[in-house]
Amino acid sequence: ATAAAAAGGGAPGGGATASRSARYVVLTEVPTEDSLDFIRGNATMKSMDVALLLFNASSPSSFLFAQDLERELPDTLPRLYVATHSDAASTGPGARAGGEASALAQALVHCQEQGSPEPLPLSVPTHEGVEGLMAKLLAVAHRPNEGVPCAIQERRKQELFHRRVVNASTAAALVLGVGVATVYLAGATRDSRAK
Repeated sequence: ATAAAAAGGGAPGGGATASRSARYVVLTEVPTEDSLDFIRGNATMKSMDVALLLFNASSPSSFLFAQDLERELPDTLPRLYVATHSDAASTGPGARAGGEASALAQALVHCQEQGSPEPLPLSVPTHEGVEGLMAKLLAVAHRPNEGVPCAIQERRKQELFHRRVVNASTAAALVLGVGVATVYLAGATRDSRAK
């Protein structure tokens, strides 16, 4: 079973390509056994472009394991959750074990809270999501901010800061304009009285 997969772009060995048309997708499987140790001690993880966090859509414990892996990833590494066996999520065992929300529902909530892309449903037997997975993987590798929760949050902070600066500048310009007009009118009144 695959716990996570990481994709690195560029030429083999992680270097940049000489030609802009030559692009490579290199997938590295992270084994389920000792996966946390693999992620923590693997220097290759620093050169990855995207982390795919796979979980069984009908198994909440599988999603919790994917979350544990996510916590070990660098904050700046884009990540995508992929819900495997999505065709069995609503009918399979564990879909709502003990009144617990399904893994897919948990993943949706998690991704929304993090500002991450929604989990991609994937089913090999029905071919659901197979084409979309590669397209989304390449899109996030090309535009990493789409898959980095902290980048999205940082962008929101910058937008809020920019709005505050614009509002403060507008207010300052208004006050300055009123002050200049008052001084001008006071000077014009003095000049008209002096005549």
